[in-house]
Amino acid sequence: MRTVRADDGSQYLLRKRGCDAWLVCDPATGEERYIDTDRLELREETPPLEAFGATVPDATGAEIGVRDDRALGLLVVLSHNDPIAAVELVDLTELCESDLNGLLTELRVGGLVATVSEPVLGYELTPRARSKLSKARSEECTRT
Repeated sequence: MRTVRADDGSQYLLRKRGCDAWLVCDPATGEERYIDTDRLELREETPPLEAFGATVPDATGAEIGVRDDRALGLLVVLSHNDPIAAVELVDLTELCESDLNGLLTELRVGGLVATVSEPVLGYELTPRARSKLSKARSEECTRT
């Protein structure tokens, strides 16, 4: 997934390119929609997982127990797509399987992610991770 910026300054993640419009994902909400191609510009400086991680307050990573925005971003991706198939995560994150497996292992050991086998082999957030993400988002809303 690549990062794109709309003409109004909003940042999205590119899911699929079309002739007249691109399917984009809002990293804050997980909502997908089509936007006309002439309103979008490809951006290279923000990796997709870091864009997702940036949608929650800065201190959230430390409070949850993750070491960087990439790990926090993966938790946000899971919160929008819970549960999600392992093969779909490779496409969403653009990480190689080895890096993704290492990151998921860290999150599993930390009690933030669990494996699932139904409906497909994949991953989901633990109740602890879901609660901490929800708390961080609600605290951010009350501050703004």
